[in-house]
Amino acid sequence: MSARILGVDVGLASCGWAVLERAADRWRLYAHGCVKTTPADGDDITRSVMIHRALRDVIESHAPRVVVTEAWRFYRDCDTTQAHALGMVVAAVHLAAVVCGVDHAEGARAQDWRRSLGLPVDATKAACQQRVAAALGLPGVITPQHASDAAAVALVYASGARMLDAAPQEAVAGAR
Repeated sequence: MSARILGVDVGLASCGWAVLERAADRWRLYAHGCVKTTPADGDDITRSVMIHRALRDVIESHAPRVVVTEAWRFYRDCDTTQAHALGMVVAAVHLAAVVCGVDHAEGARAQDWRRSLGLPVDATKAACQQRVAAALGLPGVITPQHASDAAAVALVYASGARMLDAAPQEAVAGAR
């Protein structure tokens, strides 16, 4: 299996994804995109299913070894509607990995991957895009921004985790 990582920036309206591939002594951007949904597409469940199907296609097309989602934590005073919708999308992404027989893991929170890339936790989206592009040796930033964030999730995971540290498929085989 290839040394590819699919990073996912989870979102119901815009779910960014980026596939990084190990090339010689560095990671390079292999493919990227964004799955977009709107309320006109249906309720949150329907939209989560759309994201699941799209990411299943991405996994089948690009054959990553692991799928890594940005970690989400909700605390007191959070919007429970948003938490519920994002939870469904996180589950849809991990289920896409399970259905495709690919290992999956939860990566860093946005604040943590920003720190890992040498940025302040409140760095602007533009600064994050520039740092990710520089880290991957790209001539310009990755667009859309959600795909750039997904590349950051994959990059930080790649730099701090061995490829085999993902949730083993045997643990989730019954979910197929």
